Amino acid sequence: MFLALAAILAALAIAPAVEIAKALRWRDWPRARRWTLYGTPLVAGALVAAWFGIHDPVSPHHNNGFGPEWSCHDPGTGEPVCIKQTPAAP
Repeated sequence: MFLALAAILAALAIAPAVEIAKALRWRDWPRARRWTLYGTPLVAGALVAAWFGIHDPVSPHHNNGFGPEWSCHDPGTGEPVCIKQTPAAP
C-alpha cells in the first residue's frame, strides 16, 4: 500500500521537476521557486511513503526475521516475543 502511494507521489512530482527545469532554463526565478514549493511536499511524501513501504512497521505479517513456523507477538513493552510453533500430536 505504501509503495503504491510512493509511486503515485513520485509520478506526480515529475511535473514540477519538468517545470522547474523549464523555468531555470529561461532564468524565471519566481516560477522556479513556485514550482519548487509545489514539488517539495510531493517528493517528501514519496520518500516517507517509500520508507514505510520498505520498513513496514505496522504489518501484521512482520515476523522479525523468523520463518513461518514462528509466532511473534509484541507485548507492548520491551522486545517482541517469538515462540516456535510445534506441530500438534496426531
